Amino acid sequence: MDQMVEKDVNAMNPGYRSDVLVAFPSPGLYCILDEAADASATINFSKNASKVKDRRLLSLARVGPGVNIPNTTVGQHSKYWQYIRDQLVAANPTLAEPAKSDLASLTLRAFAPTIPVDSPAKVPKVPVSFDIDVSGPPRFLLNNDTYDPNKIAHTGTLGEVEEWDVTATPIATHVFHIHTNPFKTMDIKNEKKQSIFDRAGNCTQDEIDTGDTEYCNLKGVVRDTLFLKAGYKLNMRTAYQDFTGKFVVHCHILDHEDRGMMENVAVESPGHAYLQRLSAPFTAMTDDATRWLAKLRGKDDTQFALAASLCSAKDYSRAPCARPTDAPPLHCRRSHTHDGRNVCTA
Repeated sequence: MDQMVEKDVNAMNPGYRSDVLVAFPSPGLYCILDEAADASATINFSKNASKVKDRRLLSLARVGPGVNIPNTTVGQHSKYWQYIRDQLVAANPTLAEPAKSDLASLTLRAFAPTIPVDSPAKVPKVPVSFDIDVSGPPRFLLNNDTYDPNKIAHTGTLGEVEEWDVTATPIATHVFHIHTNPFKTMDIKNEKKQSIFDRAGNCTQDEIDTGDTEYCNLKGVVRDTLFLKAGYKLNMRTAYQDFTGKFVVHCHILDHEDRGMMENVAVESPGHAYLQRLSAPFTAMTDDATRWLAKLRGKDDTQFALAASLCSAKDYSRAPCARPTDAPPLHCRRSHTHDGRNVCTA
């Protein structure tokens, strides 16, 4: 985010972090509230659920006597914005440029994280979908699958930029979170597949009319977590800049993640990616040949692999080798090799 945003309600979802500067108008006891909200704007959304999330007290803040806030404003900003800005500028008289000028207008260009993803060149597209299958016992799916710790669902290449389309299906809301590589929000589309941003990067009137404006300052913002309303789609770009290895993508709603809404992603070096591309056709040919030979012998891949195994333990010399139940029996005999291995023969 390239500027501070003045507001009186701040959306916080699982995995969110937010730096907040607060100015109080007078001494006293203040309530910190979890405000009422439309259910579609919360992680508790589900079809046919109660429309409104109730208001709850989170904590109290006791404020003692201090300096009265001057009743002055700048442009459309409140006196609280003006007071916070003046206090920050006064506390940092030796701040170097351009940070000092930015501070005077509460912009964050000198501080905001950036990633190099704005090249007009065409970049690889990666679809990501969060879904809950309720056709039987609920299954929490990421890209139509539950988490397999041994599977790499997607592989990127160091130095490349990718564009991801991340969707929450209409059945529920989710919180998209990616480890290691933050992303830049390029666009967000509603359930009608329409952008919620106008040409200036502000929320459209249609989005404002929903009563939920939590996306309205996120165009171009760099982050690693985003709440997705049911039926909404995030279009983001990420750059693999300085890390090779494995990490995860998952829903940050804990019970969704724990039930399998997660997948592994890997980033590899350009050299390794090149070798993988060279060897892929030969690996595919080997796999195809194995399947073809198995079918030719009337067996599936697993049976064919088992039939090719060896008895290598000496104490198997009197026992039949493990074989498919429909195969003719094999027995071990001592070979004439120098190490006395046992091999399976008919």
